Amino acid sequence: MDFSTLALNWVIGGAGALILSAAIRALPEPMPMGSRLYLFCYRFANNILANFDLADKAKQLQQPK
Repeated sequence: MDFSTLALNWVIGGAGALILSAAIRALPEPMPMGSRLYLFCYRFANNILANFDLADKAKQLQQPK
């Protein structure tokens, strides 16, 4: 296995997801006249995190009790 495969498996794994989620939530909000690149990265990361959260909630609702 090469490093990229190991890194992908780690990020997809539970611990990696928790660390990534905490890191994204800890990002400071962009300043009103701040960098456009940071604004893009901030919004992109938060949108991806929101999609994962929604997908996880939908999966939990579909599981039989």
